[in-house]
Amino acid sequence: GKFPTLSPDGSGIGLSVNDHKYGLAAGRTQLNPNEWRENILITNSYFHDIGSECLYVGPNYNTDGQTDLPLRNIEVSYNRVDHCVRDGINLKSTIAGVNRIHHNYFSEIGIGVGGSAPDRHGIEIFEGYGDVYANRIDGVYLNGSPGGNCISIYAMNRPNTFGPFKSSVYNNVCINPEKGGIANGRKDSTTMLVVGTITHNTVVSP
Repeated sequence: GKFPTLSPDGSGIGLSVNDHKYGLAAGRTQLNPNEWRENILITNSYFHDIGSECLYVGPNYNTDGQTDLPLRNIEVSYNRVDHCVRDGINLKSTIAGVNRIHHNYFSEIGIGVGGSAPDRHGIEIFEGYGDVYANRIDGVYLNGSPGGNCISIYAMNRPNTFGPFKSSVYNNVCINPEKGGIANGRKDSTTMLVVGTITHNTVVSP
């Protein structure tokens, strides 16, 4: 429902907050929401050996997701995340409130093979905003996909009628990303703008 669900085995998403079953009321969109998925804290947990994203939090903003409940006031902190086939965490549609990803440890992210989706990032904020700080990410792999960044903040489908939103990325350590360290961008000028500060991070590619 509106709350996180855990995959019962190692074949799917580790934790999901996105099932498309609870949409906004008729006539509402994410531009004028009357309901939210909100005030969610994911902390002090261990996610490992997951067959897709280890944490998948929030809906895409596309034809299927424009009337899904957006997110606000989300915190992901003090978790350990190991051996994910796709993203370590994919946080989506955080378009209000205070959203934070901090003090997590990620290792061996994107270990699956193939696929066209850019979903092999340690931490990804997609179609939204948040602060990312004091995380360590060891090993992010492409394996045939366009992903491979330690941290990615990107907008692809959400229009520029939203935002601009501000994200901050600081005091993170990234070891051995196959593609890049930190990426921040949008598809084109019609897409939501995400601006912010990227400072005091360490990226090492031995």
